[in-house]
Amino acid sequence: MSRTREAIRSAMALATAGQTARALDALRRLVARSPSDADAVHHLGLVLLRSGEVEQALHHLRRSVELDKWGGPAARAPLLANLGIALAASGDHAGALREFEAALWADEGYAPAHLGRAHALTHLLEFDGAIESARRATVLRPADSGGWLALAGALEHAWRLDESVEAIREGLARTNGDARLLRALVVAMHFRSEADPAEHEALHARIGARIAASALGAGGGARRPPARARGLAGRRLRIGYVSPDLRDHAVARFIGPVIAGHDRARVEVVCVSDVARPDATTARLRASADRWIDSAGMDDDTLDAAIRREEIDVLVDLAGHTAGNRLGVMARRPAAAQATYLGYPGVTGVPGIGWRIVDSITDPPNEARGTVERGGATVERLVRVPGCFVCYGPGELAGVEVGSADASGVVFGAMGVAAKMGAGVVEAWSRVLRETPGSRLVLKSWVYGAEATRRAVASAFAARGIEASRLEMLGHTESHAEHVGVLRRVSIVLDPFPYNGTTTTCEALWMGVPVVALRGDRHAGRVGSSLLTAAGVPELIAGSVEEYESLAIGLARDPARVAAYRVSLRGRMAASALCDGVGMARRLEEAFLAMHAEAAGAV
Repeated sequence: MSRTREAIRSAMALATAGQTARALDALRRLVARSPSDADAVHHLGLVLLRSGEVEQALHHLRRSVELDKWGGPAARAPLLANLGIALAASGDHAGALREFEAALWADEGYAPAHLGRAHALTHLLEFDGAIESARRATVLRPADSGGWLALAGALEHAWRLDESVEAIREGLARTNGDARLLRALVVAMHFRSEADPAEHEALHARIGARIAASALGAGGGARRPPARARGLAGRRLRIGYVSPDLRDHAVARFIGPVIAGHDRARVEVVCVSDVARPDATTARLRASADRWIDSAGMDDDTLDAAIRREEIDVLVDLAGHTAGNRLGVMARRPAAAQATYLGYPGVTGVPGIGWRIVDSITDPPNEARGTVERGGATVERLVRVPGCFVCYGPGELAGVEVGSADASGVVFGAMGVAAKMGAGVVEAWSRVLRETPGSRLVLKSWVYGAEATRRAVASAFAARGIEASRLEMLGHTESHAEHVGVLRRVSIVLDPFPYNGTTTTCEALWMGVPVVALRGDRHAGRVGSSLLTAAGVPELIAGSVEEYESLAIGLARDPARVAAYRVSLRGRMAASALCDGVGMARRLEEAFLAMHAEAAGAV
C-alpha cells in the first residue's frame, strides 16, 4: 500500500472513531502535499460532509471528479454518487439526481447510486421512480437496510401503506432485524388501527434495549450519572431539552412557549439543538434559553460529554423515535433524571429514560398500558401533568385573519400526514361525504404534489362511491401562513384515527374551524380529545366511529353552528390552558422538581 493510501486509511479510521478534527487536519495536510490526488481530495470532501461543512465538501468532491475525469467506471461511480449525496445535503435534489444517474451510467450495478436516486426522486415527488430505484437497491444489496428504508418511505408517500409495512417486514427478515428497520416498524404501527397497543409497547422495549446495548457497548457503559442528583440548595433546577426540531417545525410551536414561560427564579434552561440548518425560529428559541449546545454533527460520545459538562438535572428528549433523535445519548444517561416529552406519541423503550410526560386524557390513570416494564422494573413511568400535556403558540399566525368558510357549500378538510389516512379513515370520511350531498373534501400534505399519491387516494375514494370532483388534494405551500390559510375556506376539519393530529388540530381551532375527533384506545388516538377538552369544546369528541360520522354530518347540516364556531373559537382557545405557555411551564416545572427529588433520593 502506498504512503498516500495508508495516510487516507488512517485518516478515515480517525473519522470513523469520531475524531473528525484530527481526520480533517490529516487529510488537509495530505491534499496540500498532493493537490492532484483525486482519492485524497475525495476523502477530504467526505469527512467535510460528515462534519456538516457542506459547501467545502462540495468543492472538494467536485474537484475529485474533475481530477478523475478519465478514471475507470468502477472507480468513477462512487465519486459521482458521493457528489450526489453532498448535493442532496445542500438541498439541490435535481443536481443530486443528475450525479446519481451519471454514476449509474458509469456502473449500472452500483447500489449506492440506485439508493441515492431513490432519495432524490422522493424529494422531487417522483414516487414511482423512487420505488423502482429503491427496489433495485434491495436486489443488489438485500442485507443493507438503506434500500428497504427508502422503499418503505417511497411506498408510504405514494399512499401504498400496506406495501410500505410489508417492505419494512421483508427488510427486517433480510437484514436479521436491523435496528433502523425495527424503528421504522414501531413508527409505522402508530398509523395502524389493527396494531395491538400492548404488542406495540413490547416492540418499543425491544428497540430501546437495542439502542442501549449499542450505546453502552460503544464505550458509554463506563459513563454513569451520579448515584444521586445534585442538591438544589442555593441554586436553580437546570433543565435540558434535546431536539432536532428547534426550528420551523411543529415541535417548536409547542416547546417555544414553554421555554419562554419558565420561571427563571426557579429553573434555567439548556437547549441541545441538533439542527443542521438553523433558521429564524432557531434564533428565537436560542434567545429564550439560558444556555445552548449546538449538537449538529456531534457524535454520541462528544455530545454525551458536552451534556455532562453542563451538569443538567433533568434531561428531556423531545423527539422519541422520530428522525434526528439522540436516543443513543439518552441511553448513556448523561443526567440522573431523564424524561421523554412532546415529539413522539408513545414510549421510547430506552432504559435510560425514566419518565414520559402525558395527561389523564391521553393516558387514563386506570389504564395499565403506557409504561414499559423490563425485569420487573418499570421504565418510563407516566407523569400526568394537570390539564392538557401540551400548549400551543400561534406565533406568526397570531395576526392571520380567520376569514369565512367557502360560501359554495360544506368543505371538510384534513391537513397533515397522509399516512394517517388509512382504510378505516377513508371508509368513515366516504360515509360522511355520501350523507352530505354537495360537500367536498380538501386534503393537504406535501405528498399530494405527486401524481402517484393523488391517483392512489382518488382510487380509494372512488371505490367507496366518491367521485374525484369532490376531492381537492393540495401539496406544498411556500409559507406556513399560506399553508394554514387554506383553512379559511374549510367548514369542518376531520381528525384522522387511530393517530390524531396535534399541530393541525390547534391550527384549525385557531382559524375558527371545528375539529371532529375520535377518542381512541392509545395515546396517539387520544391527543385530539385532550386538545379539544383543553380548548373548551369537548362536544366535538366522539366515542365511536359511528358517533364520529354523526357528529361530522350533524355539523355539516347546521351551518349556523359552524358559523358560530368560526366567530368564537379563536378567542376561546386563546383564553384557554391550551395557549397558556406560562401555566404549562409551571406544571412541567413541578413535574421536573419531583423527578429531580426522586433522583436525588429525597423521595
